[in-house]
Amino acid sequence: DEWIGGAVPGHIWVLGGYSNVGKSMMACALAYGLADSGAKVAVVSLEMTAAQMAVRLLAGRVGASAAFRYQVKPGRPPATWTAEEREAVMAARQVIERIHVYQSVRTLEGVQSVARRGDYDVVIVDYGQLMDMQGAKSEYEANTTAARGLQSLAKRAPCTVIALSQVSQEHQR
Repeated sequence: DEWIGGAVPGHIWVLGGYSNVGKSMMACALAYGLADSGAKVAVVSLEMTAAQMAVRLLAGRVGASAAFRYQVKPGRPPATWTAEEREAVMAARQVIERIHVYQSVRTLEGVQSVARRGDYDVVIVDYGQLMDMQGAKSEYEANTTAARGLQSLAKRAPCTVIALSQVSQEHQR
């Protein structure tokens, strides 16, 4: 917040990094923090299911061990949980339930529709290169079109858009 002024309507932020460096976990942490502070948050996940995202969100709040045990028996606290884990997971679930996760949205038009219908403060797209961009002649054209469309969405909605982007050695060159 000190660096960027928080979630500013009309702005797009791109989180880029190599595969498996924690972009999705960062997006989960952002979604949780924003929802916990009262923002209406949508996550368009092109690679994680809602259940996988919930486990990552829980892991960030209560530790991986408690989150994994929750994943094994969703909704039912295992007998092996400590009282602190049980309390922390239940509190985290209240925040997680306020985050709207969309998995079947695969196009820029779909993301735009989600943002318009839901009147979201923040829309997180995980991740941009997986969007179907019909008619694009190259990967570069598809990525450029997606970025411009998300930027336009942020301004028109208005909302904050956070787009994750995977960086590869080829893209870096």
